[in-house]
Amino acid sequence: MAIQQCCDIIFSSSSDDSEDDSNELYEYVVQNLETKTAIPRLQNYVETIVPQFNDGQFKSHFRMLPTTFEYVLTLIAPKLKRMKPGYKSISPNKQFLIAIWKMATPDSYRSICEKFGVGRATALRCIRRVIVALEMLAPVFITWPNEEKVEEI
Repeated sequence: MAIQQCCDIIFSSSSDDSEDDSNELYEYVVQNLETKTAIPRLQNYVETIVPQFNDGQFKSHFRMLPTTFEYVLTLIAPKLKRMKPGYKSISPNKQFLIAIWKMATPDSYRSICEKFGVGRATALRCIRRVIVALEMLAPVFITWPNEEKVEEI
């Protein structure tokens, strides 16, 4: 609709009115940029809803028990903390929940962002940080058997 109105303004007048049209177009664009509405998001899902889940509910949503979540979080939390001053940081807990949700469900980034109250780029960065942290821990927990173990297996 905005494009149609811009086209109407540009193509509806004679060349004598081009300066007025330019001003009118400029005012229209500025007005619409200033009235940009926020995307509706679920507020405080991690802070208020998730803590109310019992073990079964937590596992059905995040595919692991809360005790497992807490254990893994203690291992990766230091790698999820941002060290840049001036930026508001997302807690390691929330980053890990976002990443698990993405890995456990077929949800789009749009729906994840609405649920967790973050932007698309932020969600993507959280997921990447968690994956890198888990990848760094993988050799501790995933080992290939040596030749003797292979024979035994």
